[in-house]
Amino acid sequence: MKKSLQHYDISPITGFLPTEPPLQRLQNPIFLPWEKIMDDFHELLLAGKLDKHIQKLPLLNQTRLENIKEYRRAFVVLSMLSHGYIWGKESTEKPLDILPANLAIPWCAIADYLGLYPILCYAATVLWNYKPLDLEGPLDLSNLAILSTFTGSTDEAWFYLISTAIEGVGAPCLPAMMESIRHVNTHDYDRLIDNLEIIHNLIIKITATLARMYEKCAPSMFYKKIRRYYSGWRSASGVGLPHGLIYEGVDEIYDGDSEYYQTGIESEKATYKNEQRYRQYFGASAAQSSLIAALDVFFGVDHHPCLADSNSTNDSTNNSSIPGPQPSPFCNKKKQTSKFTRTNSNAYLRAMRLHMPGPHREFLEDLEHAANLRSFMLEITNEKDQQASKNDSSLAKKIKLLQVYNDCLMQLKLFRDKHIQIVAVYIINQAHKKSNSTMMLDETRHNLPNNVIEYNKNFQSTPPSSQSSSSSTFDTKTSNGLLLHQHNNKTTKTRKVVNGSGGTDAVSFLKQARNETLSSKISNPATLHSNNNLVWEGATTVEEETPLLLPKSRYRSWLDWFTA
Repeated sequence: MKKSLQHYDISPITGFLPTEPPLQRLQNPIFLPWEKIMDDFHELLLAGKLDKHIQKLPLLNQTRLENIKEYRRAFVVLSMLSHGYIWGKESTEKPLDILPANLAIPWCAIADYLGLYPILCYAATVLWNYKPLDLEGPLDLSNLAILSTFTGSTDEAWFYLISTAIEGVGAPCLPAMMESIRHVNTHDYDRLIDNLEIIHNLIIKITATLARMYEKCAPSMFYKKIRRYYSGWRSASGVGLPHGLIYEGVDEIYDGDSEYYQTGIESEKATYKNEQRYRQYFGASAAQSSLIAALDVFFGVDHHPCLADSNSTNDSTNNSSIPGPQPSPFCNKKKQTSKFTRTNSNAYLRAMRLHMPGPHREFLEDLEHAANLRSFMLEITNEKDQQASKNDSSLAKKIKLLQVYNDCLMQLKLFRDKHIQIVAVYIINQAHKKSNSTMMLDETRHNLPNNVIEYNKNFQSTPPSSQSSSSSTFDTKTSNGLLLHQHNNKTTKTRKVVNGSGGTDAVSFLKQARNETLSSKISNPATLHSNNNLVWEGATTVEEETPLLLPKSRYRSWLDWFTA
């Protein structure tokens, strides 16, 4: 790549995190009304009074923000206030579908400046929402704190900190990627191997950081109290926003064009309320991490259409029909007038890229054009004359290079395995518990004899001994994402789809991404080996940090990776 990392607002030391720590507060007195509400944010949410205080806010002029650090802080503040306003009601109440102009107008303008959508995103919760405890210390869990949360809980802060620490720990991957691209061009095998081993070890550290999620974030707390604030307003029928959200004062009266989202219900006019337009955006998601996306691009992991794509686009049009983020002024002028290239066929991941800051999006686009590692690996594998060239001095280096490349892919797969486990514990299992509890309560109440006193909301799952023996039995179990309903000795299977905070079927999407990572492994480089009695097998666990040369009798084909 011809441009430096700094051109893309990326640091070789801090990665996608800012070079300087984010602002903890806007100092200009003009923006004091925003910061004063943030001072009492948790208390106002808890008391149910946040919406009333927000309605009294003056419309502030965002053009008085003076630099990128102030714009980022303002975006974080307005994201927190806006999502608190929409989702801060009791779970039994329908969320508000109009964001008042005093939030909507400056939020949209600031989002355009940063090349973002006006929605809470990964950048707002993770990249621009932390402070180092020691300015000279590392960017890891031992030295980070979170600036703003919705609940004020340790659980929520820890949830953000895990992702922030992943970005900090993984930051050295980026300069290693850039050097690797250059080493491929010069066929410098030694330095290329060194850089891939650096990335390999960093992915192990990233996975270890993710595995610490359980230490200080309780699954029930996350699911019941925290998660709802990350929700967006696209594919949001299940959470009370079937048409999306109106940004009051931002969009003109409908004039018949097709630039904005249309639901297609009844008529085009039905899409608008008070002659204003609904917008739909996905909520915050780890899929908006530019670091993980960059690893995929660098290693050549291709993501294909999946069920998540259809779930994320049902009753909606394609991404181009949504008012998109304006290219950041930090991108070069040529990029400001061009559309970002779609380089994979997974619609959801393309949508997630549009929720990344503009310069980071530009980096991924340019990286897609520059990435040459996978093609180089395939070229090495397909060199037929290597079998006869036993004295080729570079043969051993090529074998080692293929080993390290496959090891990196395996570690990236293990990272995704851990992500799936966390989603299962924090979302899927919690959703099933809630569903099972509700079904068991309703069914048991229905079958209680008249002389049994109705149980309160804290109903226990064990039926009372006084229940009529003739009453039908009911039991619910979960297995592999399936709900098994046993009723009157009849069992039926139904799959309960649980969406992630980004709005897609979480398990289907993550499993497919994991499998696509695994399938990118280059199969059986044995044709390169000068000794016909030895072939290579890659590491299968985090502990196996070095590849092994194994006898042919112990060789497993690449298909065995799927059943390991």
